[in-house]
Amino acid sequence: DLTSFESEMLQEIEVKKAYVKDDLSSNGERRFLLLAEHQGRVLGTLSIGAADENDIIRERAPELSHLYELGTAFILPEVQNKGIITKLIEFMRLE
Repeated sequence: DLTSFESEMLQEIEVKKAYVKDDLSSNGERRFLLLAEHQGRVLGTLSIGAADENDIIRERAPELSHLYELGTAFILPEVQNKGIITKLIEFMRLE
């Protein structure tokens, strides 16, 4: 049996897979994903998407639903605190 945490983690993986498909199929128009890689190894990821996809924003601040929001950031533990996510955010802001 899967624990609740494992089940949530598997659900989150499926959501992220859908985000990748959405990014590729929309050419980055609906959702945009960035990868930080070094020598062919992915070190971290960051996504951005329409805020109107977020129920909390729609419910609590509908006037912001036309904006984009940063999604989940992932970074390998051994490269945390090296400024990688900060650089991805900076690049995303410029994009």
